[in-house]
Amino acid sequence: MKHLTRLLAFGLLIAAFAGPALAQDTTGGATATTAAAAQDEACNELYTRFYEAAKDAPKAYELGKEYLQKCPTDNAYRVAVQKSVLKYEMAQRKKEFYAALGGGKYDDAFAMSKQILADTADSPQVFYDLTIAGGDAVEKENEKNNAAANAYAKRSLELTNSGKLPNAKTNKDTASGEAYYTLGLTAEKPEEQVQFLVKAVQTQLYGKNAGVYFKLALAYQEGEYTKNSDAYNEIIKDKSKTPDDPAVKEALKNYQQSADRLMDALARTIVFAATPELAPLKTNSMPLITGLYKFRNKTDAGLQAFISGIMARPIPQPGQPIDYFPPLVMATPATGTTPATGTKPPMVKPPTKGTMPPATGTDTMPATGATPATGTKPPMVKPPTKGKKPKGKKG
Repeated sequence: MKHLTRLLAFGLLIAAFAGPALAQDTTGGATATTAAAAQDEACNELYTRFYEAAKDAPKAYELGKEYLQKCPTDNAYRVAVQKSVLKYEMAQRKKEFYAALGGGKYDDAFAMSKQILADTADSPQVFYDLTIAGGDAVEKENEKNNAAANAYAKRSLELTNSGKLPNAKTNKDTASGEAYYTLGLTAEKPEEQVQFLVKAVQTQLYGKNAGVYFKLALAYQEGEYTKNSDAYNEIIKDKSKTPDDPAVKEALKNYQQSADRLMDALARTIVFAATPELAPLKTNSMPLITGLYKFRNKTDAGLQAFISGIMARPIPQPGQPIDYFPPLVMATPATGTTPATGTKPPMVKPPTKGTMPPATGTDTMPATGATPATGTKPPMVKPPTKGKKPKGKKG
């Protein structure tokens, strides 16, 4: 009996302490429920304000950010707000990107390029615009972004060849021409520059562009012409070599073909440099092609006919044999002298800074697709009925 009395007394003691605690828990739960209801109501009102501000994109954006910060509940309203905020931020980035391109701020535009491409799901239009910007930057003596521009031009070309054009107003010839031109300007090696510039002038976009042909001439000179002329002049230093030596014949053949390619590019430059604006190109090209022509033919007779008839000839392809004139033969030198055929003709030099017109075939900013849409209207998820709690789980 004593034990039972002790147990009952202990139980009453526990109940005495548990009673107030239970009452406190109940009160706390009621407080939490009230707070949650108040938050839900506040979020509903905030979403309604966001929804009603749909036509005022900046205002809707600020309300959207406030909603995301204050309302963690994962529901249809939060999803709508997140989409709207993201869409607005993407539109703003795109606007800044095209403002940089249009203002010639190429470093800024290329710094933003990866994010813009991520925002636009690798848009053919953006790749195309970056391709043109890369070429424009080089023409303005900014080569900081050549590697990126080269990569973007290659991707733009891949998209073009797969049928994914930048926009409805840009055809395949134009898109591929811009890609080849920028690849020609941004390639590291002259031989690669030649490869792409030859493809560029085979498009309608650049097929009659004197500036591109002059750049092709420069690439020929810096690459195969200098390489082959140096190789030939080196081999003939060996006084034991005769004109019939296979090594001499091969070196001389490569040298003369390089000279012929260089003349071809210069002749096409002159043909299309027919306006006052392009006069510097013709002025720079004439003495150079004259020197090369005399080197190949021992006279300048027939030079004008060669220039005027150059467009009847197909443009030489990289690595394709070309012999516009009779083969050169190394004259047997007198003891201690250097053969005359080893004399290097005049080198092609770029025109004075600022005199060479740009060679782009289109404006930097295409008419279609380049301007980002200004509408940032949030998804139309209607606000909840006043006082009604939206469905969803707590975030």
